[in-house]
Formats: sequence, structure tokens, C-alpha cells
Amino acid sequence: MPIEKVEHGFAFVKFVLAPDELPKQLALHRNEWEDIDKLEAKAQSLIADGFQPKAAKEFVLSVIHWGRGHRFAGRFKKRNTDSKVAAALKKAVSLAHSN
Repeated sequence: MPIEKVEHGFAFVKFVLAPDELPKQLALHRNEWEDIDKLEAKAQSLIADGFQPKAAKEFVLSVIHWGRGHRFAGRFKKRNTDSKVAAALKKAVSLAHSN
């Protein structure tokens, strides 16, 4: 959610899309980022291999670096065990496919 300074305060702006706008916006966003195909291949491999803990944590670290979130990598490693990350990813994929 973008935050914008307005006179004597801040404005929190909500970005709203209609469901039929999502595919186009996702495609545009995807084309702006490099190496996404490599990450998507890693994700498919991770799912196919049953979310092996070490691979799951390495995948998330790859996503953090890809998204230029380097400053969060150390904190992520310190606060999350391999198995905790694998379980969270497995649950997320399960929820994504539940509908």
C-alpha cells in the first residue's frame, strides 16, 4: 500500500483492481523483472520434490535477493528454521489450490 505525505499527515492509498484486470497486470509486472523464469522453475521443482526443508529456505532466500530485499535476508535466516519455511510454503501452495 503506497504511503504519500499530504500537508500535515500521511495518506494510505489502496490499489484496487477488478478480477479481470489481474492477468494483464501480472503479465506486465512479470515482464519487468529479470530471471523470473529461473525462480519459477525452482518453485516448480520445490513443489515436485515435496518441499524439502533446506531447498525451501534456499528458495525463499533467492526470492528475497531477486526482489532486492537483501537487508531482510539475515533476519529471515535467523528467525526461521528450514522446516518452518518448508511447512509455510507447503501450506501456501495448498491454500492457493484449495478453490
